[in-house]
Amino acid sequence: MPKLTPAIFQPVCNRSKDAAAFTLPSDGFIQIVPAGYAIGSGANNKPVRQLVDERAMDAILNALPQTEMLMDREHESHDPAKRTDALAWADLSTAEKRPDGIYAKPRLTNSGDREVLGGTLRFVSPEFPQDTLEEIEAGLFRPTQLVGLSFTNRPGFRNAKPVTNRETEPDPKTPTMKKELCLLLKLDEATTDALVLNRISELMTKAASADTLKTELETINNRFADDTITANEAAIPKDETLRKTLKSLLVTNRDGGLAMIKGFTEGHHTATETAEQKAAREARAERKPVFNREGSATPVLDDKKQHARAATVKNRATAMCDAAKAAGKPITFAQAFASADAEVAAV
Repeated sequence: MPKLTPAIFQPVCNRSKDAAAFTLPSDGFIQIVPAGYAIGSGANNKPVRQLVDERAMDAILNALPQTEMLMDREHESHDPAKRTDALAWADLSTAEKRPDGIYAKPRLTNSGDREVLGGTLRFVSPEFPQDTLEEIEAGLFRPTQLVGLSFTNRPGFRNAKPVTNRETEPDPKTPTMKKELCLLLKLDEATTDALVLNRISELMTKAASADTLKTELETINNRFADDTITANEAAIPKDETLRKTLKSLLVTNRDGGLAMIKGFTEGHHTATETAEQKAAREARAERKPVFNREGSATPVLDDKKQHARAATVKNRATAMCDAAKAAGKPITFAQAFASADAEVAAV
C-alpha cells in the first residue's frame, strides 16, 4: 500500500501570514491540484480516497489542453439553476509540477479581483472525471485527468463526469427551450448547441437581408411613382388628395396607376392642342374617301408610301420630344406625334 499523506491545499493569496493585504504570489502561479490524498466521491457518490502522487500529476499534465480553463465559484457552473460566470481563467499552458502539487497562472476577471483579491474566496478545488480514476487498491483511486477548477473556502477533490455540461445534464425541474427551438428550426433534438446557434444566426442574417431588399424595393417604387407624376405634371389635376391616391396606386398597382395617368393625359392633349393641331385633327375627321370615275371603288393605296409616312411621323415626333426636353419644356410622345402627324403631308 502506498504511503498516504493528506493533501495540503495552499491559499491562493498570501501564503505568508505577514502580508497586510491579499495579493497573488510574486511569480503569478497558484496551486490548482495539491499533492497527497483527499476524500472524493466514486461510483454512486460513495466516498473514496483519491491520491495525487507523481504518477497522477504526470498523467494530469500530459492530458491537459494548452488552453484556458474556467475557474468558477463553489463548482456552481455545473448547476443549471446557478451562475456560470468566471472568477478567473487558468492558463493551462503554464501548468507545471512542483513538490506539493500542480501550479498554473490564473487570469482574474473583474469578479475575481473583488472576491479573490478581496479575500472572500481563498482556495482552489480541482475536479476529476469519475471514469478516468485509476484504481490503486480497494477504496483508493488515482486521478489522471483534470476537467474543472473552482474557488472555494472548503477545498477538496471534486468528481465530475467526463463531460460536465449544463445542457446534457439538466435539472429535470428546470425548463429548457432547446426542444422547442429544435422543433421551430426543424432540427433533430440531438443537434448540438453550436449548430442550433449557427442556424439561428443564419436565419437572422437572412431576415436582415430580406428587410434590406424590401426597403430598397419600396424606395424604387416610390421613386418611379414620383418621377411618373412629375413627367405628367401638366395633365394631372392639381388636387393633393387625388395625387396621393395616384402615387399609392402606382406603388401598389403600377398598371392601374399608369392607366389612370393615360386617361388624364389623353384628355389634356385635346384641351391643350394648338389651333393648327385642332384644324388638322378636324380635317382628318372630315376627310372623305376618294372614288374613281369608273367604278367608284376605293382606290388601292401604296402600302410602301403609307409605311414610309408612318416612319416619318414617328421620327419627327421623337425629334420633337428630344428638342422639347433639351429646352426644359418636355412634352409627351402623344403630343409630339399629333403635331408631327399634322406636319407630314398625307399620302
